[in-house]
Amino acid sequence: MKTTTNKTIKTNHRYIYSSQSALTSVLTYVNPRSLAVALFVSLALLGAARGNVTGMTKSAQPQLGQSAKGALEVYSATDEFNDGGTLYYAHSSYTIYTLDGKLLKNVENHVSQSDELPETVSLPIGSYTVVARSKKDGYVNVPVMIRNGRRTIVDVDR
Repeated sequence: MKTTTNKTIKTNHRYIYSSQSALTSVLTYVNPRSLAVALFVSLALLGAARGNVTGMTKSAQPQLGQSAKGALEVYSATDEFNDGGTLYYAHSSYTIYTLDGKLLKNVENHVSQSDELPETVSLPIGSYTVVARSKKDGYVNVPVMIRNGRRTIVDVDR
């Protein structure tokens, strides 16, 4: 057997390296299974901390041939509806205008008189003016901006 600095050469041409670091004592306890478990746990934690990056990128970029859209929900004043002793408070209707004042859409803002959730309206990205009834101030004009893949929520009484 022939010995050189930090290396032992055997006659069957295999090399055995010797190391003087503290890392060697730790590596003696690492086997492929424990390394795989540690890698799996670290990737799971990293994925949970970073969120769904693919989903965010996908919604931020419209596909070819599709226009960029967002959503709008308006919490307008409610109207009481008595359905045989059960009271419901459906949100009142509102109107959406473009920035240059053209009527874009009238929104009923409920499916039925017993529907207490505001309607979600899909709109192209951009800026609009919403005219809705407030409990406190009557009819109000609210400027809104619709962003791609996002839901804009407007509460006219806040």
